[in-house]
Amino acid sequence: MSNNQQLAKEAEKGKTLKEKVDILMRIKGSMRGELLRNNFIYLKEKEGEGAVKKMEDRLKELGYPLIFKDIKTYGWYKDPFCAVFMLIFKEQFNWNEEDIVNLGRFSPKYSFIMKLAFKYLISAKIAFWAASKLWHKNVDYGEIESYEINEANKYLIFRLKEYELHPLVCLYIKGYFMGLFEYIVGKNSTLAEETKCTFKGDPYHEYKISWK
Repeated sequence: MSNNQQLAKEAEKGKTLKEKVDILMRIKGSMRGELLRNNFIYLKEKEGEGAVKKMEDRLKELGYPLIFKDIKTYGWYKDPFCAVFMLIFKEQFNWNEEDIVNLGRFSPKYSFIMKLAFKYLISAKIAFWAASKLWHKNVDYGEIESYEINEANKYLIFRLKEYELHPLVCLYIKGYFMGLFEYIVGKNSTLAEETKCTFKGDPYHEYKISWK
């Protein structure tokens, strides 16, 4: 078991949010600031203007201050912030699993990085083989394996390896895949499910994306 895996599992057992966050922030890995900005944008749209300030205040209380307007789109930030955001969303705004999935689903639609990529992602097949490259444009660790594609039966499978944060992030990634492929195969025709998960004892995360 890697150090990141150990920390991710240890964080789940934390008794308070502060304990969980302190452990999560020890996980090594970075992500683009755009992902954090998109989370703030969605929060503002869903919960109102005051929610952003409430979020910033809670991050400061936990010891990891972050100001929305100061986040740089192409800057690199600690990837554990992704999990920390979702834990705060649950605590402060009573978000459920569906809310977290929708957060991920929203993200590609407001991503400048992905808007550039969409010029070339003209089919599910192209997106399937480009997945690893796209992943590393946003996150600097973990590996996406383009495992299986079946265009006749309209589904594909990705495996995400050496990437551990929190079960809520698994939901976020599921939603992100949905949002990404909605652009390619059509809105409201895409489904995604996590068929394997390291937090359930599997050796990697596996996502199946299907469409009508």
